[in-house]
Amino acid sequence: MGVKHFVISEEDDEKFATLLLKLAKEKYAVVFIQEFLFVKYMSVVDSINEEYPVSVLPIPGLKGGSGAGLASIRNSVERAVGMDIFAVK
Repeated sequence: MGVKHFVISEEDDEKFATLLLKLAKEKYAVVFIQEFLFVKYMSVVDSINEEYPVSVLPIPGLKGGSGAGLASIRNSVERAVGMDIFAVK
């Protein structure tokens, strides 16, 4: 068990998909990424989450969050539980 960090600048973010696939193949369990990458590469993240036993989770960047992280967690929980447990009644 351990933690490693990888830095990809916004100007160089085309390397993200390659790095994410590499981490999934190396059997990383959890990968935290900034929301801007999550939103931009959502189809890549979705396919990797489906194909590999890795959880790719978005976190807010320095400028704050867009809500994409919460929406992703909400959707994942709804798929797992079968209902939206975050819904306000």
